[in-house]
Amino acid sequence: MKEFGSFAQFQKHLKSTSLKAQWDAEKKLLNVSLKIGADTLECGYRPQYANGGTDQCFPYRRVNGEYPYLPMGMERDSTLAQAGRLGRLEKNSAVVLHEPGRMAYLQTEPTTGTFAEHNPLPDPAFWSMSVPGGIEVTADGRLGMARVVARPKENKLWIDYALKEDQKNRADMATALLVTGMKNNPVIELNGQPLRGKVETLTLDSKQAHVVPLVEGENLPLAARHSSLVSRYTRARAAFKALVIDKVDPNKTMLQDWWLIGPCPGEQAKLFETVFEPEKLMGKDGIIDVAKKITSGGKELEWKRTLAEGQPALGTDPINLGNRFQPNNNVCAYAYTTVTSDADRDALLLTGSDDTITVWLNGEKVVSLNVWRGMAPDQDRAAVKLRRGVNHLLVKCCQAGGGWGFFLRIGDEFGVPVQRYTNRR
Repeated sequence: MKEFGSFAQFQKHLKSTSLKAQWDAEKKLLNVSLKIGADTLECGYRPQYANGGTDQCFPYRRVNGEYPYLPMGMERDSTLAQAGRLGRLEKNSAVVLHEPGRMAYLQTEPTTGTFAEHNPLPDPAFWSMSVPGGIEVTADGRLGMARVVARPKENKLWIDYALKEDQKNRADMATALLVTGMKNNPVIELNGQPLRGKVETLTLDSKQAHVVPLVEGENLPLAARHSSLVSRYTRARAAFKALVIDKVDPNKTMLQDWWLIGPCPGEQAKLFETVFEPEKLMGKDGIIDVAKKITSGGKELEWKRTLAEGQPALGTDPINLGNRFQPNNNVCAYAYTTVTSDADRDALLLTGSDDTITVWLNGEKVVSLNVWRGMAPDQDRAAVKLRRGVNHLLVKCCQAGGGWGFFLRIGDEFGVPVQRYTNRR
């Protein structure tokens, strides 16, 4: 009534509706347009849709030419809560920053001044929360599954936290939460238990920060322990800034420039442990002369480079072995490259593979995974030491059937791409 004046006018409005449907035989897509008054609703529909997300069934949906739903990556939005993967959630002056692509959940209850953040999945993620009343909660690394509830008016903080077994020894996982803006003698509970005694404090960015330990403390004097924690926090915040604020994409730094040789056939059950000829070519410090040919499966094989001159040495693609070698069932292939570092440095070697993967760095075996799987970036991580100058990498990737290839990139202790090194070129 408010919009149309009478039911009769509403009926007249509906009668003015215009519906058009057009079949696109080439795309196998039904284009539908509905015009009601000044509004136009459109969608595309694929009748032969079989699997995938709804964007495959309805490749476009528009209201007056615009996407009618929440931004892609924002899962929920209400007057009190948000959930999404965009890297930032904000509701009722509470802000959560988190690693883009990871799910986060923010709840607010302004009447009591209660604010809750959830890392609802066990995937480790950088994260911080700031709430009205001046409280900010950060960490010195990535958090596992977590819920942090703050009530500034009562100077209270409740934390529930858990890690998977394989996350407990990861170098990038947080060892403590650091809370600024709380008054002296705050009430803090961790996994249902109050922190015993007086909560430790340290100076962080010229502010007093209360320390909530997430792992057993080091057996160090207080000052040394705090110094170590501040140093680690500083490195974690730099990584947080790179990934969350500057939106550095680690997936764009997969090594692309390799020398490949294969296939080396064998029995599937024995491929992983068999020492094929390319391994025997490794000289001192893992150096390989790619001019040397090998014989495998009765055939002479030579090393071939993946890139032509001028192509970028870093990118998003895996090294696809299945489209380079025949036969590509029950075989192995090898990949060799060099990485130049400007200094001696601790680093992470991040790999993914289909199927098994073994990696030697400067002649030392640093990855050895007898797995049969599909590949994805960063499935595995190994702490390594790059030396100043040229470093030599050899990868062995075995194949049963189906897809075949690997990802490999180098990051710092938090997986952020190391900028001060180069692939072969």
